[in-house]
Amino acid sequence: MKTPHLLFSALAALAIPAALFAQPVVTNVAHVQQPDGSGSTRVRVTYDLASPNGNATVSLLYSTDNGSSFSTITTTTGAVGAGITPGTSKTIDWAVATDLPGQQLGSKLLVRVQANDSISLVITSTLAAGSISQTGSQTLTFTFGQPVTGFDVNDVAVTQGTKGTFTPISSTVYTLAVNSTGGTMTASAAEISFSNFFQDTWTLTLPSPVPMELIRIPAGTFTMGSPTGELSRISNETEHTVTLSQDFYLGKTEVTQDQWVAIQSFPQAQAFVGGTMPVRNVSHNNIQPWLAALDTAITEPGTFALPTESQWEYAARAGTATRFNFGDGFGADELCSAEAERVNNMWYCGNNSPSGTKTVGQKPANAWGLRDMHGNVREWCTDWLGTYPGIVTDPTGPVSGSNRVFRSGS
Repeated sequence: MKTPHLLFSALAALAIPAALFAQPVVTNVAHVQQPDGSGSTRVRVTYDLASPNGNATVSLLYSTDNGSSFSTITTTTGAVGAGITPGTSKTIDWAVATDLPGQQLGSKLLVRVQANDSISLVITSTLAAGSISQTGSQTLTFTFGQPVTGFDVNDVAVTQGTKGTFTPISSTVYTLAVNSTGGTMTASAAEISFSNFFQDTWTLTLPSPVPMELIRIPAGTFTMGSPTGELSRISNETEHTVTLSQDFYLGKTEVTQDQWVAIQSFPQAQAFVGGTMPVRNVSHNNIQPWLAALDTAITEPGTFALPTESQWEYAARAGTATRFNFGDGFGADELCSAEAERVNNMWYCGNNSPSGTKTVGQKPANAWGLRDMHGNVREWCTDWLGTYPGIVTDPTGPVSGSNRVFRSGS
């Protein structure tokens, strides 16, 4: 049985009109509970921060329900709040007893570190505030604090004047010639200031309406494949280094039957068995017109697609290097033993009673908030099946083949 996690390839960020690529990125988030010295409990959070524009504002959130919902944390000290410099091994101390008095913290506690920075547009000219004399003819300079895309002549408004030549000098500097038509001419940009915080989750509203939640997966480098000697390893799973140069959005769960039929009332690929169950028994070819219809229905910039195999594995691993993103899952019977770690974290033959697919999202999320990346149904990727290459950046698989790649398990 096969069904897709949906990928949204965010070739432009959601800020309009200037789409920003250089977002701050938080990685390697970890947390431990420990006494605070006064008989209470604290949680110490560590993380790494990369912020191309310098200092960022960092927020800490927590979930006590395995990531179904998050709340903002306020009783914190350390590398949190405004003006946090980029670097590794940043620490935040959370006085958890203050925010969660009397609660027992267990395996369902998750924390999320978010970072954002801001960018401002400065209009410079020989006169203050972009105001130009009655008979003036002038070139305005638009200077951004970081590289932007999508900024053009249509983003500038001019009164009592006309717009002339618009010139991109660089990715941060643009000029526009303006000429007065009488009276005091003024010019302003459509967006004077905005934030380039790249939201971690993005909820689409499909027709019907049916929600679909996507999660941002940050760009990065990882080791793809399996080490020699790992249980159930296939001989062609050669370890190699892969770099994904751009963030992308991936569906939080498999595409559900409700989501499938919400797009232009696409017919079910099989007998309807429940709206929150995954679409199953759908071919790679069947998915393509559905994706095209989704692109038409959702007008945000970018393109919906199946993930590449490298995107799928990178997202499934979520920074881990074990057999599964929750551990190694060893059992006496490699295939179908009811081994506790696997039973608790995925649907597979060891806990498949009653037999069949299960409602999506019931098992815990991985570190990036994705669910069902192991088990329940197999998931199509966009690649043709072929041999892994060596060290690569943004691989898309062979140019042709006889079979497409699917991942996960059923």
